Amino acid sequence: GGEQEHRHGGQDIGRHAALGRNRSHLAPQLAALAYHAGMSKEAREANQNAFMTLSGVVMVATIAFGMGIDKPDVAYVFHTDLPASLEAYYQEIGRAGRDGRSAEAHMLYGLGDIRTRRLFIDDEDASPEHKRRSHGRLDTLIG
Repeated sequence: GGEQEHRHGGQDIGRHAALGRNRSHLAPQLAALAYHAGMSKEAREANQNAFMTLSGVVMVATIAFGMGIDKPDVAYVFHTDLPASLEAYYQEIGRAGRDGRSAEAHMLYGLGDIRTRRLFIDDEDASPEHKRRSHGRLDTLIG
């Protein structure tokens, strides 16, 4: 079968969602299912159904997938993008650990991600005060 057991520190992390931009190219390397807007509706629904009903399924998906998921036993969320704010990150990682068991969340980002996020803020049609607060939220996120 195609099911693969995923472990971290001796603990099963099969209940997993990776969130970020379209990273579906990672799915085959991770023995994972993909979910993104470029897929047919039928393929997205089939992969979402498998994630929701089978155990040990790894899903590589965009944030839009995670926002609609109410699966209590997600144990691992791995971000490959920088969220807009600390509040957004909390919202996104809140998909993990709803069953009361321990869960992990990790995020990878680089200087290019920070630069892109700052450009988005600067290009917003917003007041200087709003932009200042947005930059402050980003500073808080990246610590």
